[in-house]
Amino acid sequence: FREGLTYYSKGMSLRGTSESKVWLSKAGRNFRKAGEIYERALKSDPGNSSLESRVVDCNKFRYACMKHSTL
Repeated sequence: FREGLTYYSKGMSLRGTSESKVWLSKAGRNFRKAGEIYERALKSDPGNSSLESRVVDCNKFRYACMKHSTL
């Protein structure tokens, strides 16, 4: 998740360039992987609000990466 945030920040700082899409793509992949890990952990610990929140955060950042990559 942290690595995804780093890539996301880099991509957003370069918004409007082709390099931005590269960084946002890397961030999106990291958020997808992190979300999968958090979802598996949540299955082991249902109702864990911290894990639930992290899954939501991953999905929000993935959406933002896709949105900013296509605009």
